[in-house]
Amino acid sequence: MMWLLIGCGAEVLPPLSAPPVDLIAAVEAAKVGEDEPISLTLSLYAAQEWTLQLQEPAAEGLTVTQTGTEGPTRAGDRQRTQLTYALTGPVGSYVIQPGAALAHGPNDQERELVPPPIFVDIGVDGPSGGELAGAMEPPPPPEPPWALIAAGVLGVVALLGAGAWWLLRPKPVPPPEPDDVRAKRLWQEARSAELSDHDLAITLSGVMREYLERRYGWPATSRSSGEILDFLMPHTAAALRLKLTAVLEANDRLKYAREGGGGAFFDELEARFLDILAATRPPTDEEAS
Repeated sequence: MMWLLIGCGAEVLPPLSAPPVDLIAAVEAAKVGEDEPISLTLSLYAAQEWTLQLQEPAAEGLTVTQTGTEGPTRAGDRQRTQLTYALTGPVGSYVIQPGAALAHGPNDQERELVPPPIFVDIGVDGPSGGELAGAMEPPPPPEPPWALIAAGVLGVVALLGAGAWWLLRPKPVPPPEPDDVRAKRLWQEARSAELSDHDLAITLSGVMREYLERRYGWPATSRSSGEILDFLMPHTAAALRLKLTAVLEANDRLKYAREGGGGAFFDELEARFLDILAATRPPTDEEAS
């Protein structure tokens, strides 16, 4: 039997083909000494008939300077272009947003490329055990739905006493508050409360995630920003996803790296948030007709 297996040999599967477009971001070193620059490289790949519209990288607190361009050169069936940047700034820990790219291809194809943020340190060992470390931990398990259980018990009691008032007409129940109206109300209540910038960013992030969860019936409140953007890709236009990316990333930078804040910062977030609500809310009966 062993000789038969050796004679048959092993079937080698063909390698997976590369996507027609891609955007890869990498730093030469995530930790550098004081007064040393962070070296960032963006590698853009595009197959024939594909074009890329690049959004430049950014990092709050750092100065970003493009230092070189290489390509385009042939890389298999695609063209590769490499852009290099030097990021300089004072001692501290930073979050680099490598930017994004909007790709256009044949037959009106469109793809959005958003590499994950990169955490770097200049002249320090970096945060440990704080919020950045806790950001990678899985969400805690949900607590038992005590409110629903209590509501069920109260419902049984109410049914037992229904014979005393079943002839009375029930009072009209007001229509439920639309999800977008509820989200606007919660957003304004959060901004009117006396919260620190960090606590306000956490609260507004929760309002955004709760709205998306109610709107699409998907557990956005327990998912990361990257998972939310991946889920919404088939449901929203590219321009809207860029605004949603900006809101989620700005809140993440303020929550985890404490970057940003102030009235102008939250005013800009609110403007993009209202645009997202207007574009994603279901049409009313009058609009549908």
